[in-house]
Amino acid sequence: MSASGALFDLQKLNDVSKNVISLMTADEVYDRAVNWAQQYDEALYRLLMADEPLPRVSFCIDRGVAKPRKDLAKWSEVKHFVAYFYDELYQPDYALPENLTAAAAAEILRAYLAVYRHADDKDAWFAKIKELCTPLGYTPNVKEYKKRPAGLQGPCGGCILCDPHRGDLAAQHARSSCNYAAAGRGKGACPLAGSAEIL
Repeated sequence: MSASGALFDLQKLNDVSKNVISLMTADEVYDRAVNWAQQYDEALYRLLMADEPLPRVSFCIDRGVAKPRKDLAKWSEVKHFVAYFYDELYQPDYALPENLTAAAAAEILRAYLAVYRHADDKDAWFAKIKELCTPLGYTPNVKEYKKRPAGLQGPCGGCILCDPHRGDLAAQHARSSCNYAAAGRGKGACPLAGSAEIL
């Protein structure tokens, strides 16, 4: 806090909050999110209560591991975090980054769908993504891209398959890996099914 007045560094506060929430169990996150939603977001509250196992499992994603994800800084962000599990909330966005044509996006998705296996864990899934990089003009190594960006589309993690800020073609699958099926949604089907229309 500044000596000149009650001014807080909100970014730092959010970072602290993310650290705290990342260390909570999935049940703790669920209970606190439900309590918040009951008071401030009735629609979210109804969704969280309607099918309790689904949000509990979704909050397990990358939680309780050596490096837990730090997606949530406050409970108002829960709706966005779980949106892709709910038809009522999910709003697909197939917008492409400016440097990617529709033809290149289709090529990436065709290559991805050829190697995608629903039973893969996240490590096997990401290994396949990295293998796809070079033939598609990306590099699997960020340091390599920084050294010689000329002639490369970008590093692994910067393409539409990995970057959740670059459209919805595969980003939500990257985020949930195969936990999509574990949460009881889309069993036996690829979460990318909705993107087939662009191929």
